[in-house]
Parts: sequence; C-alpha cells; structure tokens
Amino acid sequence: MAKVVRCFFVLVWLRFYKVGAMTKLFTVAYTVFGDVLLICRIHLIVHRECVMKNAEKSVMCFGDSNTWGCDPAGGARFDRSTRWPGVLQAELGEKCHVVEEGLGGRTTVWDDPIEGFKNGLKQLPPLLKSHAPLDLLIIMLGTNDLKNRFGVSAMDVSWSVTRLVNEAKNNAKAFVNEDPKVLVVCPPPYADMSNVPLRKIFVGAEEKSHQLAAEFAREGEEQGYPVFNAGNVIESSPIDGIHLEATEHRKLGEALAVEVKRVLFS
Repeated sequence: MAKVVRCFFVLVWLRFYKVGAMTKLFTVAYTVFGDVLLICRIHLIVHRECVMKNAEKSVMCFGDSNTWGCDPAGGARFDRSTRWPGVLQAELGEKCHVVEEGLGGRTTVWDDPIEGFKNGLKQLPPLLKSHAPLDLLIIMLGTNDLKNRFGVSAMDVSWSVTRLVNEAKNNAKAFVNEDPKVLVVCPPPYADMSNVPLRKIFVGAEEKSHQLAAEFAREGEEQGYPVFNAGNVIESSPIDGIHLEATEHRKLGEALAVEVKRVLFS
C-alpha cells in the first residue's frame, strides 16, 4: 500500500515537469521497486532534463553578405530588425539567442586570390569555439563560390557544403551535449545578371545558381543532413542580381523560424 501511495505522489510531481514518457516510466518503476538513493538519482536526472529543455537555445547563422545584410541598392547594411537573422530572433523570442556571422564574399572552402580571408572552412572552427555552446548551426553559403575566379560547378559547391557540415561534426565539443545540429540553407538562384555591374565577375554563374537546389538536396539526402531551399520562399533582387531586398529577408527569417522550431523544440 505504501508503494502505491508513493507512486501516486511521484506521478503528481511529474505532472508539473515536461519530460519524456520513458523518463516518467523509469521514475515510477524505481519509486515502486527501487531504494531511496536510486529514487533521488532519477529525480535529479528529471530535474536536469527539465532545465535543459527550458534553457535558452543558441543558434549561429554562418553565411555571406546576404547573412550580413547587404542592401542591393547601394551596399549599405540593413539594420538588425530587417536582416533575416534578426527576423529569426524576433520570431523565436526569448527562448533563443541568434548569433550573426555573415561576411561579404565568404565562400564555402575556397581561398579568394583577390579579396583574401573569405574561406569559410578555415573560419568556421574558431567561430564555433567562440560562440560555444551552440544548439544549432545554420549554414547559408554558395553564392560566391560561383564567381569566375573559382571555376566550380554547382555539384562542387554542394560537396563543399558537406565539408563544412563535417567540420562542424569534428568540432562537436562546441555544441550542447556534443551533438552537432546543422541546418543547411541553399541560396536562391540569381536574378537576371545580364545588365548588372556584378555580371563581369559572375559570368555563367546565373545558370549554375539554378542548379544549386537540386545538388544541395541530393547531397543532403546522401550525407544525412537537412537542407532548406531558400528559393522556395525568396528571390534575389533584380537590382544587383544576388542580394536580398528587405521583404525577402523577412520572408526568409519567418520561414527559417519554422524550421528551427522543428529542429530544436519538436
């Protein structure tokens, strides 16, 4: 009889905590059949699980000038509330802290012989350590990889993104519970580049940019990481062909908020 009463009070106690079914099951089992020390240990585990679930989540957005927030009409930076990481922060609220790591001209893995210091693969490890512990890394790169100077295909870009994902996994200690969660965002295709100033450094890139979504999706499926196709919700600006206007930043931030909630809270 005493065990039944004790079990009842434990179930009432668990009612106030958002824990998994297995945790509840084990707690009740140890309450009925285990000793006091085991019960206390299980209670501590449950409490820690609750704290982890309710703790602020940290999300790092790793990208290029479209993550930095370059205005296609002149190149100035949009304010934080306009940039898509800022929109993402507003949508997620106090439950998350969104870190912006956007750099104009950043590539996936390529050393830029003209601009220099743009290689994302080299920059990622120190940034992961700097902002640790992270719950999620969002990677949105590939637009600059299609410049003439690199001479790569859309497939090459998708393989390069996989190197970034693997680099994140190699730095697992920078993530909460050493569990690297990565969401890859495929950039939208370029707009018409025929009459924009940037066309001379992106010769032939417009066609390749339309191939990125299929290559990213294939590579993500083969390598086992999620890919969000930004081209389904936004378009590059016709002003310069590659950057996002303020309306598109908002659309992207809102759409990614849905994906982030699914990854972190479902």
